[in-house]
Amino acid sequence: MITVNGRRYKRRDSTATLICFLLLWALCYVCLLFSRGTRTSLPTLPEQLDTLIGQVASENIIAEVDFCYTAPRATTPTPNGHTVVIEAITPKVLTKDRPGGLLRSVQADTPIMRQGEIITAETVARLQAYQHVFAQLTAKMRRLLPLHQSALLCGLVLLCFGCGLFAIKQQLFSQVDRIILLTIFLGLHVVLTLVSQKMFAEYINGTSLQLCSLLPLCLVPALTSNLLGRRIGFCTVLLLSALTPLLIGGENLFQVYLFSLFGGIAGAMLFHDIHNRLGFLLGGLGVTATIIGLNLFFAWSQPLPWTWSSFSPFWTSILYLACGNALLVILALLLVPLLVERFFNVVTAYKLNELNDRDHPLLQRLREEAPGTYEHSLDVARLAGEAARAIGANAGLAEVCAYFHDIGKLYSPKMFGENLSENEANPHDSMTPQESCQVLREHVRFGIELARKYRLQRPICEAIAQHHGDSIIPFFYQKALTQAKQENLPPPSLRDFSYDGTKPQRPEVVIVEIADTCEAAVRALVRSREQPTAANITQKVNELVLAKMQMHQLDNACLTMAELFRVRDQIIKTLCNIHHLRPEYPKELKPIRKPAIGADPTTQSQPDVPADASPTP
Repeated sequence: MITVNGRRYKRRDSTATLICFLLLWALCYVCLLFSRGTRTSLPTLPEQLDTLIGQVASENIIAEVDFCYTAPRATTPTPNGHTVVIEAITPKVLTKDRPGGLLRSVQADTPIMRQGEIITAETVARLQAYQHVFAQLTAKMRRLLPLHQSALLCGLVLLCFGCGLFAIKQQLFSQVDRIILLTIFLGLHVVLTLVSQKMFAEYINGTSLQLCSLLPLCLVPALTSNLLGRRIGFCTVLLLSALTPLLIGGENLFQVYLFSLFGGIAGAMLFHDIHNRLGFLLGGLGVTATIIGLNLFFAWSQPLPWTWSSFSPFWTSILYLACGNALLVILALLLVPLLVERFFNVVTAYKLNELNDRDHPLLQRLREEAPGTYEHSLDVARLAGEAARAIGANAGLAEVCAYFHDIGKLYSPKMFGENLSENEANPHDSMTPQESCQVLREHVRFGIELARKYRLQRPICEAIAQHHGDSIIPFFYQKALTQAKQENLPPPSLRDFSYDGTKPQRPEVVIVEIADTCEAAVRALVRSREQPTAANITQKVNELVLAKMQMHQLDNACLTMAELFRVRDQIIKTLCNIHHLRPEYPKELKPIRKPAIGADPTTQSQPDVPADASPTP
C-alpha cells in the first residue's frame, strides 16, 4: 500500500497507471515518426518543370510554408490574387543565372497550383521555388533532434496532465478500469490524429484550415466528459490542446492549438449530459458551428483573400468536414457507451434512464415483497436527487442509487419495521440485540450479492455497501447496554453493534446515506404522532448530520463543508415540502348537492350546514 495525503493506493494501481503512461507516451512517439513522413510528401513532378507549361494541372498543390519566388516580368499581373507583390528587383541586383523579374511572396495555405488550371511560366516559377523550400523543410523535419524534443515535450505534457488530474480527482487513481479507459480514449485521439493526417495527404491535400477541420478534436473531450465526468473532460481538453500541435507539427501550431482548445471545450460542454435526441442535435450543431466559426476567424485574420474570391469550393469542403466531425461525435456517443458499460462498469446516462423507470426486476420485487421499503426508497430518491442538484452532483445517479440501496431487505422483509402493519408483531421482540444486529447487517451483504447477480454498476454497488458506513446501530446497542447493566455484565462491544461497511466517498453515495437517515427519522416523527413541523424537521436533520460528522462517517466524503451544508439545507427544504401542513377539515360535513343543469336554483332544497362549520371566505 502507498499512502498519499492520507489516501491509500494499492501498488498494482500505481503500476497500472505507470504502464498506461508509458504506453501512451510510446504511442505519441510512433505518431510523431509517421507524421514526419506524412507532412514531408510532395506530389511527383517532372525534373524539367518547363515541360508543364501549357498543360492542365491534374491536382492541387497548397503551400505549407511562406516562400518567395521571382516571377517573369512578362506576367506582372498577379493571377487570381494568389500572390502579393512585395517589391521590384532590377536586373542589377539579381544573380547572373536568374532572369530579371518581380520578387513575390506566397503565404502558407495559399494554392500554388489548382486542379484544372492552365500551367503558365509563373506557375512553374512558383513550383521551382517551392520545391527548393520544401526540400529544406523536409531535411529539417527529418532530423532526429527535433523529433526527440517533440517526444520529450509530449512526455512532459502527459506527466503534467497526470499531476493535475491527481490534484483534482485523487480517487480516480484507485480505479484501474477508469485509468485504462482514459488511456484508451487518449490513445484513440493519437491514432485518429495520425489517420486524419494520412487521409488529408492522400485525398484532400488542402490548406491547414481543412486539416484542422478534419481532425476529430471534439471526440475525446466529449467522450470523457460524458462517461468520466466534466472535470476529467476539461482536463482532457487542456491536455489535447497542448499535445495535438506537437503531434501535427508544421508551421501552424497556434492555429491547431486554438482548434483543439475551442473544439474540445465545445465537445465537453455540449455532450456532458445528454438525455434525449434534441441534446444530440444541439450538440452536433454546436460542434459544426464551432469549426466553421474558427475557419471564418482564421480566413479573416491571416488574411486569405482567395478563400473569399472563390467562396464555394473551399467553404463547401469546410462545411462537409465540420458536419462529418459532428456526426462522428454523435455516432461515437451512441455506440461507445454500450461497450464501456459492458467492459468498464461505468454508469452512462442511457443506463441511468433505463434504471430510472422503476421497471427493473429488483424494484418490482421490492414493490411486491417489501412495499414499505419501496416507498422509503422513493422518498430517499427524491431527497437525494434534489440535494445532488443543489451542489451540482449527478442527480440521476443519486436517485438510482437511492432506489436500489435497500434491496438487501428482500431476503427477509418482515424483519424491518417499515414492512410491518399495525397489527403484526415485531419479530425483534423475541430476539436478542445481538441477533437483531446480525439481521440488520445481513441486508447489506445480501444487497451486494443481488447487485452482482443483476450486474448493477459500481456506483450502485457502492451505495448498497456504504449507505450505512461503519456506523453503530443505536437502538439495539442501547437495548444491549441496558440489559448488561441489569445483569451486571460488562458493556457490549461496539464492533458487535456496528455495520461492517466502508465510509462513502462518492458525493452521490454520501448524499444517499444522509437522505436515508433523515427520511427514516422524520417518518418516525410522524409515526410517533409528533407533528413534523419545519422546526422539528430542521432540528432533527441538524442533529443527524452533526452526529454523522462526530462519528466520522463523512471523513472520506468528497464534499466541502459548504457543499455539505447545502445538502443539509436542501434535504430540510424537501422534507418540509413533503410533510407540509394542511388545515383540518370539519369533523362533520354533509355532502352538498349541486343543482341539476337547467334547474332553477331557488326551487332546489338547500343542504343543512353544520353549526360548527365556518363559512368559506
